[in-house]
Amino acid sequence: MGFLAPWFLGGLAALGVPVFVHLLRKHVTIPRPVSSLMFFERGTQSSTRHRRLRYLLLFALRFALLLLVVLGAATACSGSGDSATTTSTSTSSSGPTTTTATTIGGPPAPVGCPQFRGVTTKLASVGRTSSGFLVDATAGAVGCVDQVTFTFDSGSAPGTEPPGYVVEYHDPAQDPFVDGNPPVRIDLPGNAFLLVTIKPALSIDPLVEGAPQTYTGNLALAYGDHHYLQIVRKLPDGDNTVRWVIGLDGTRPFRVDRAEDPPRITVYIG
Repeated sequence: MGFLAPWFLGGLAALGVPVFVHLLRKHVTIPRPVSSLMFFERGTQSSTRHRRLRYLLLFALRFALLLLVVLGAATACSGSGDSATTTSTSTSSSGPTTTTATTIGGPPAPVGCPQFRGVTTKLASVGRTSSGFLVDATAGAVGCVDQVTFTFDSGSAPGTEPPGYVVEYHDPAQDPFVDGNPPVRIDLPGNAFLLVTIKPALSIDPLVEGAPQTYTGNLALAYGDHHYLQIVRKLPDGDNTVRWVIGLDGTRPFRVDRAEDPPRITVYIG
């Protein structure tokens, strides 16, 4: 707490300085006998009341100035809260991305990639999107950054925008991950979990007889070199929505990028 900081306690002692100076100015004049007044010039004696008022005003100003300095030091030394809400904007190859949520996650992880610039709050795409079928998902490391990429087939001409996304930390203790039919809870390795929601997108093609899978890869990705990944697993599709969860060793900053040709969404974790 700021009011128990050494700067604040030292400032309280400093508040005694104007009191001491004020008492010094409040001296008592000692009468001195003289033999004659003929050599003294006549002067106007100032009012004792006016002098006292001036001293009191000067004392109040000194005291108030020091008090402001002490309170400012106490505020600077005070700690911040455990959680915070952050709003920021970044730009990807397909448009700006907004950050609009309060940090949620597991314990903070050790510093892994100091030069990486990311956030720990929700990231949501803005701008135009196109529907797509998930056809591939890969994970691995590039330098000190882990990355997970989801690739889509839009079935349209080149240059089609990828689907939109929402990526945020998710607490399975409050809302467990489920899979199967009927849905059952699944426990995944990791201390913090990024939930990746991609929409409009599907991993099956309902327009083809039998609704075949467009994504035929593993539900849990295998990855080679990595730093922070514990698991990358596909969750059941939602309403025109593809969902994945990324298990990490702790809450780490991340960044999301959308790109074209082919349409893809990449989550960078540092």
